[in-house]
Amino acid sequence: MRTEIYIDSGDEDENKKYFDQLYNQRESIEDEFGQSLEWERLDAKRASRVAIYREGSIDDSTDELQDIHAWGIKNLLQFKKVFGSKA
Repeated sequence: MRTEIYIDSGDEDENKKYFDQLYNQRESIEDEFGQSLEWERLDAKRASRVAIYREGSIDDSTDELQDIHAWGIKNLLQFKKVFGSKA
């Protein structure tokens, strides 16, 4: 499972520039977020992303799926809080 900020304005150069600006603030962003993030510039692609990952499968138990759902919502709101101020 993944929750992410996907950077794709439609322009590869702008995407990489914006990613690099965020990456230069990585330490303070991760401090504000409350955990380490995966910084994926995706040089072979037009877009980039910043993400967090969690193990999970559609075949997990109902309780585990509910935990994954709650994890995704919690982290999505945290991404919005932290990265919303960076836009």
